[in-house]
Amino acid sequence: MTSTKHFALLCAVAVATIPACMTGPAPGDDALTDEVGTSEEALSSAGAVCLGPSVATKDAVIYEIEPGWNNGASEQLSVGFSSNSGLQESLLQFDVSGVPAGATIVSATMTLHQLYRTGTPATVNVHEVNVSWAENSVTWNSFGAGAASSPSTSFGVNNDIVPRQVSLTSLVQSWADGTPNNGLLLAEPGLTQTAFRSRESTKTTQRPTLDVCYVTCTDGIQNGNETAVDCGGDGCAPCATCDDGVQNGLETGVDCGGACAPCATCDDGVQNGGEGGVDCGGSCSAACPTCSDGVQNGGEGGVDCGGPCSAACPTCSDGVQNGGEGGVDCGGLCSAACPTCSDGVQNGGEGGVDCGGPCSAACPTCSDGVQNGGEGGVDCGGTCSAACPTCHDGVQNGGEGGVDCGGTCSAACATCHDGVKNGSETGVDCGGSCSACTPTPPASTCGNGIKEAGEQCDGHDTGSLVCTVVNILLPACTSSCKLRFPLLCSLP
Repeated sequence: MTSTKHFALLCAVAVATIPACMTGPAPGDDALTDEVGTSEEALSSAGAVCLGPSVATKDAVIYEIEPGWNNGASEQLSVGFSSNSGLQESLLQFDVSGVPAGATIVSATMTLHQLYRTGTPATVNVHEVNVSWAENSVTWNSFGAGAASSPSTSFGVNNDIVPRQVSLTSLVQSWADGTPNNGLLLAEPGLTQTAFRSRESTKTTQRPTLDVCYVTCTDGIQNGNETAVDCGGDGCAPCATCDDGVQNGLETGVDCGGACAPCATCDDGVQNGGEGGVDCGGSCSAACPTCSDGVQNGGEGGVDCGGPCSAACPTCSDGVQNGGEGGVDCGGLCSAACPTCSDGVQNGGEGGVDCGGPCSAACPTCSDGVQNGGEGGVDCGGTCSAACPTCHDGVQNGGEGGVDCGGTCSAACATCHDGVKNGSETGVDCGGSCSACTPTPPASTCGNGIKEAGEQCDGHDTGSLVCTVVNILLPACTSSCKLRFPLLCSLP
């Protein structure tokens, strides 16, 4: 918590070194104003369970300019930038353990009572916190990058001293769905500043609060955006309908019976319920005559052929393989034997004698990936135009690990661990296709307390610059060896 003494000291330093100290109320001054606006009614839905308003369980302010200072007991939550306190951010956490896991959040509204602000209208961003923190020990340094980089939501602020209501519905929904609740962080970009009353505020009715309304799919009430009792809407199971493809509700079958149309039967005189004909086929035991049922029926000239069927019955001269033939008009009931891939004759569409065409054995070619047909190697030499690979043809081929090296060749290929600068390396076993060579270390070292080339300062060493009293009371040099307040330093 920023004490009056501490605030006065910071302001005194600022007066000595900055043209003007921030005007306006000091942090923590509850006497500024007690005016508040009219709160908007929290969103809800008939039948929803509402919790709250519940006061934040913990909150704290962290400061970039004093990264090791804990301020978890202040009566205000500050965000933004001030000339005497630098960049400030605030942390809050609310207890939402009363919301059942998996509940659908109808609304979640945070109310912050604005205490004062400086500057033009601005936006306050609300970030989800990803790490746990303690109210009495959290600091800028310990918190670090503990919040999501993108805000979950944001709200506008101006100089009107009114309550600010912020919808946290999506964020609370994620907590109800199982995401850990580590609270939220308030941040105001730019050079403006806003303060809100904290949970320690003596104005007990103006502490940060959260109102949550939710519904569940097991409360026996049609509420939220349910379309019927405990079904439909965004979070519940779909309600039973007569066209959902599922037997549910009072249905006696899938989408039939009960409140739906009567279910199909095999004696209702109607072709329905997936029947292939009137009261036959489908779920009925009686099969409907078809031209594909494997039975000679319905006036067919044979099994599923002739008569009403479009397919002609098989013969040994119809140019089609059918009727149990082993091939086109051969084998089976036909007297002619069918060609085979082992009859020593090029027939039946073969590309050669017992190869190619319908045979599994491919006829030898110079592109089949197999050494055959008198080739000197795989698809090379012999009758093929391509010469076979060698270990001195200047080409990486034949399973070589590189050009004429590795694989079947006796010469080893260059590697990144052979102790020799070779291949595309720029050094011994580094650079090129290998990992980068170790770079030359920088000429200066930030943090050794000695101002070196390229540094504005290092610790208390500012070289020939004189930084007035700020170098005693506040660190003049940042951790990256840059002057924190360059305008406060000058040549002697």
